[in-house]
Amino acid sequence: MHQALQGRVFTRQQRFTTLPVELQHITKQFEDHVKNNKSALFQTHHHALVKSVYSVKGKDLIDAVIQWIHMRDVSPGLHHSANPLTSHHAPTSGLHHTTDPMAHHGANATAHHTEATSQVHEHARQIAEALVLSGFVTPYKDDEKHLNTTDPDRFVTDSELLVPVGEGVAESATPSVWSVAPIASYTAFLKRKSGMLGAIKGAKDVYIMISNSTQRAYLFKSDVSHVPIGVIAGNSVSVHLDNSHFNHGVRIELNGKAHGAHASVASAVTDSSKDSTSLTKKLTKGKPELFDAGSAEAQNALSSAWLHIGAEYHKPSMTGAHGATPGTSTHAAPVY
Repeated sequence: MHQALQGRVFTRQQRFTTLPVELQHITKQFEDHVKNNKSALFQTHHHALVKSVYSVKGKDLIDAVIQWIHMRDVSPGLHHSANPLTSHHAPTSGLHHTTDPMAHHGANATAHHTEATSQVHEHARQIAEALVLSGFVTPYKDDEKHLNTTDPDRFVTDSELLVPVGEGVAESATPSVWSVAPIASYTAFLKRKSGMLGAIKGAKDVYIMISNSTQRAYLFKSDVSHVPIGVIAGNSVSVHLDNSHFNHGVRIELNGKAHGAHASVASAVTDSSKDSTSLTKKLTKGKPELFDAGSAEAQNALSSAWLHIGAEYHKPSMTGAHGATPGTSTHAAPVY
């Protein structure tokens, strides 16, 4: 059975597909426009007085969309609602421009102009929100402290910094959840054993994305992370079903072929984070990485995902997480 891909990137993409078709189409047109003019939109902003962030402010993004609408003469007539991004109604026909520009005078002309300006701004805001859902930009203040949390109804405010993450505009070539998403074949929210003090400190959350096309596994702190804590080549590791610490554990470690070639087979992207350094050191020193899948079905899916990218399968450890004796738990080889 095909498992749905988990994570906010995919949830947002699903929301994008529910938008009116016209809004989806126009959003993609604006994305193409930005790809050819990204230096005109994205700039370095200072956050908290010290950190430089390559981004665009929400207000500037909406203004840029308005300017593009006028330049392209795109009709701003999408269905208006309290939250247009959750509306499934088809677009309406557009602004009702009078055929005689002199037909309105005084207060009527002012009211008509105000209404038209308001509709253009609302249309631009819808496009700006859709750019987040499509994975083109994302809020700099995305909630990275929690995994798989509920997104807000709206992302774009005047002061919000929006970071480019889509193909053709992302500043860094470092893998992010957005760059891996199009090639992901498996994703999951897991727990990692927290070193020697795991029994005391508990397990760490981790978000994993596995790609059959690149034959690699990408580990992130969150499902909206810009930098991975590790990128592991599938053929560099062996995978075990291991319930010695977790009831439904999956253990990976460098296989015999990998030793002596650590740099090429198991590497974390250069990063100053403690998690990135510890993951690389653990594997390259021959220490295993242990994940908690949470259930027997998820354990099978995770181990199978590793096998699909070239990992070797080893028979499981039979010692239970709560002191079960050998032979009290059995595991079949993962099903492809």
